[in-house]
Amino acid sequence: MACEVAADDWVLVHDAARPCLGRADLHRLVEDLCDHPVGGLLGVPVRDTMKRCAADGSIVATVDRAGLWHAYTPQMFRFGS
Repeated sequence: MACEVAADDWVLVHDAARPCLGRADLHRLVEDLCDHPVGGLLGVPVRDTMKRCAADGSIVATVDRAGLWHAYTPQMFRFGS
């Protein structure tokens, strides 16, 4: 069975690592991105302290959390993106 997909059709990718996706989150993702040219994903701001380590595992820096997000699935993008 052949399936044709247009470049501007949406594709949602879910890794099943977080199987308890809320219906409201999915609806918000679709509604917020319906007119977006490329797509996007679900996410939340990082709250944990983030550390950068050297190859030997020693801590070399504390990373500024500003602008860091945990990316969740599903991720929704145009097929042609």
